[in-house]
Amino acid sequence: MTMTEVGRARERFCVLKRAFTVAGLVVAAAVTPLVTAAPASASIAQCTDILNNYGYRVGAKVTNACSWPAVTLYGQRQPNPNCITPLVGLGVKYSHAKTACEWA
Repeated sequence: MTMTEVGRARERFCVLKRAFTVAGLVVAAAVTPLVTAAPASASIAQCTDILNNYGYRVGAKVTNACSWPAVTLYGQRQPNPNCITPLVGLGVKYSHAKTACEWA
């Protein structure tokens, strides 16, 4: 191998090394939220079960509204307005929506 060929091989190696590093970082960034996320499906199920127990029909719109998790303000769990508002718009009584969304 001549010095020029060695230089080109070294450049290719550096490019591949960078590409694999970037790919690794992309994979790590994509996987981290999945590993650290709270199990949302149980909370959605609790929210929809509460509404079902109140006698409301639970469909895709109710499930979508229940997908907004409750928020913690000043150390207290509060229902998310993005959960309550669509439920009330669907005809759910405010107090029922508030109770269900507290569990979301």
